[in-house]
Amino acid sequence: MLFYTDLTQNDLPLPPETVAILPLAAIETHGPHLPLGTDVIIAEAIVDKAAQALELVDQEKISVMLPTLWLGASDEHADRAGTLTQDAELLIGQIVAIGGQLAASGISRLVLLNAHGGNKAAAEIAALRLRRDFDMLVAYPHWTQFGLPEALPADLPTRGDVHGGWQETAILMAVREDLVADDERTDFATTGPVAGSLFPKGRIGWGWMTSDMNPDGAIGRADLATPMLGAALLDHLGPALANLILELSAMSWPPGD
Repeated sequence: MLFYTDLTQNDLPLPPETVAILPLAAIETHGPHLPLGTDVIIAEAIVDKAAQALELVDQEKISVMLPTLWLGASDEHADRAGTLTQDAELLIGQIVAIGGQLAASGISRLVLLNAHGGNKAAAEIAALRLRRDFDMLVAYPHWTQFGLPEALPADLPTRGDVHGGWQETAILMAVREDLVADDERTDFATTGPVAGSLFPKGRIGWGWMTSDMNPDGAIGRADLATPMLGAALLDHLGPALANLILELSAMSWPPGD
């Protein structure tokens, strides 16, 4: 995988099948056990694994990684010390500005790899605007949309692991265990008065703050996380992102070409 910051003007334009990856993250509280930069670390760890997968199939030069957009839309955590956030409208504008400049440099394919749930709506709106205004092909996966490895312990909950739970904690334990406060890991259960149909208990979204569901600012079974689980997640997520990159690179784009 190429790094956009390493390129010079003489390297441009890149081949038309090149796919750019823009990690979207956040700086926010993740409970008492995880660092503020958890989402940044997770996004970049997944891209690193994808780069390894592309290298194995001799396709490492079809993708270029942009610096992580670390300031996310984190209103749901804004009442907790340490969180840095911006309005979703500003995030949309930043993504569209970056994409427009990529298009001007000859890059028309982009993956917005999102590591923070609060960025989802902004990424979706920005992707459509980039299609409309710059004829760009833009995918916007949240990393959890790549699913889970097939073989997982039976006691791991597959729903309700919302923020700072076993998945995020396990990945941090696998790549930066020194930043995990192991004695603070616990079952951050949903304690707020959440109706059964509403997320995270049900499938219907609502406007929530993390503190509405748990006073510690985390939601999920962080106590079940292990470094081995984190490594298994990354071994699944990296190739999944690599496959998406390969698919976008092979697409005939724009339509009609």
